[in-house]
Amino acid sequence: MKLRPESTEVRTDLGATEHHFTGKERDSESGLDYFGARYYSSPMGRFMSPDWSAKIEPVPYAKLDNPQSLNLYSYVWNNPLSRNDPDGHEVDLSGTAKDKAEEQKRILSNVKSSDRGLFTSSTDKNGKTTLTLNKDAAAGFDGKHSSAYNSLVGDIASKNTVSVSIQATLSDASGNVRNVKSDFGGGVTIPDGKGNFFVVLSPDGHNGPVNGLPGQGSVPDPVGIIAGHELFGHVRLGSPYAAGEAEAVGVENQLRQEHQPPLGQRGPAACYSDGNCVY
Repeated sequence: MKLRPESTEVRTDLGATEHHFTGKERDSESGLDYFGARYYSSPMGRFMSPDWSAKIEPVPYAKLDNPQSLNLYSYVWNNPLSRNDPDGHEVDLSGTAKDKAEEQKRILSNVKSSDRGLFTSSTDKNGKTTLTLNKDAAAGFDGKHSSAYNSLVGDIASKNTVSVSIQATLSDASGNVRNVKSDFGGGVTIPDGKGNFFVVLSPDGHNGPVNGLPGQGSVPDPVGIIAGHELFGHVRLGSPYAAGEAEAVGVENQLRQEHQPPLGQRGPAACYSDGNCVY
């Protein structure tokens, strides 16, 4: 039986740094804070370039009932006391070069082969690696995108940060060391309370297949599907832990259906007389 993931509070200080404004690194020559997608000037209180989105829009991320959102250079709608802009939008890859390559491979295994070339990763001078959409290539694409493509574009375009890492263990809020493979079924999504997420993936996935729908028996559970379950399910739905598991499984089954060849649909681990099921 596979439960992925449990409702357990997990520490979110996985990548704490001693940087400057909102944890971003300050360039010593320009004095600007690096947010991944843009540079921010603390003295001026604004970004040095306008905001943008993967999908071309007249005013990206604007909310017409909030005039402050129409300013593409402002930091969090000019309200930094109660809001935080983690980067300007991105999906970050973590660890060694080998880890980052594996993380990218797992994520992109969920999109169609024709979609994979539309994404690229880049590493800045500080070693930070970001998965991004090649907007020029995407604009010239002629065909139908997969649901995973749309979900990944949404994650990249979001104003929140998703940090993906591969590691065998992590610590919960009580300091207990938890095994990502055995305790969380190969992957877990951790919120930081500010709208950002850490996705932690086991180096070798899960212990084996998972329950399929009635009549299917067990179905395979490859590492790419686990990554998609977390990134396109829990992160996109904003529902980490067991509270959003049924919805995340629905997203996972869409990925399974689009996979070539199809992987079979995942079913619940158990259902009870009151109609509730656990996954």
